[in-house]
Amino acid sequence: MTIKLSALLLTLFFSHLVFAQIESFDDRNIHVSIGSELQSINLTFDNAISGRSLQYSPNLNGMFVPKIAYQDWFVLSWGFQTPTSELEKQLQGETIFTDTRFSFDLGSFRLSVFYLQYRGLYIENSQEVDPSLSPLQKIILPDLYTRSYGAEFTWIKNPERFSLKALTAQSERINGSGGSLLLGASHVNNRIEAPAGLFPVSINQDFGPEAELSIADLSTTSVKVGYGYATGRKWFIGGAIQAGPGAGTQKLVMIDGSSRSGTIGSLRLEALVSMGYNGDRFFSSIQSEIKQDYFYLKGSDTQIANQISNVVLNVGLHLDSLGF
Repeated sequence: MTIKLSALLLTLFFSHLVFAQIESFDDRNIHVSIGSELQSINLTFDNAISGRSLQYSPNLNGMFVPKIAYQDWFVLSWGFQTPTSELEKQLQGETIFTDTRFSFDLGSFRLSVFYLQYRGLYIENSQEVDPSLSPLQKIILPDLYTRSYGAEFTWIKNPERFSLKALTAQSERINGSGGSLLLGASHVNNRIEAPAGLFPVSINQDFGPEAELSIADLSTTSVKVGYGYATGRKWFIGGAIQAGPGAGTQKLVMIDGSSRSGTIGSLRLEALVSMGYNGDRFFSSIQSEIKQDYFYLKGSDTQIANQISNVVLNVGLHLDSLGF
């Protein structure tokens, strides 16, 4: 009797579970949207001996981000920054930037490529370098230049239960609840350059041999593993997280022109959360994403971390194919 009752309860429990099915918009191949994005860039130098940490950031306001997805496999987006006030320029400088991203989704495979560059950054923790500064004042480095480009690949083990497209471009729709193991790789190249040196003269002693560093060119390839999960129908919520080690090369150039090359270790972290509404015609979502690379320089007590995070409010429409 106990066994029969347990079996009945299990049957009733599982009968109410709906495992996710991913739906395509077969008759609506074009998905256009406009997003309002707040982006944050943190380029951090940490010295293990002195305990000194410096955080560099570009002066970025919110961006408008048009996006178009076609036939569930191609996504293009680009960012336009809202104007920066004169007061903001005086306190945090002015950043000139380029931000271009592509992604290709082919069933269980997702490939993203990107190119980002920023000129004109400030030190986020300026008061630790110069305590005489007010909380709003920053040490501005108008010639500091940082550029990153690369590719990110993710394989979704169970694409019939989980879709990154449904969370980001919303060119597919989740029906039920489900998750999948994620496996992937990424290749990233980062270049950080300042003709007069990356560190303020007053704290050079805190960064040892890298005190006179002018250029850091870092290239790394990482493998990653993670998990993605989503639930909902027209209203949905979901996310994904991936992490893994990597290895690559470094080239460090000092102010006097001397240089040092070698291999480096790295660690890659990625996290995404998305929620919203994905109807037959209209869709909207709020997304938060973080991508961070840690670089462990060979023969150095200084580590470099590059973090890109953004929060996007997205609204859009599913359109007919228009003959394409």
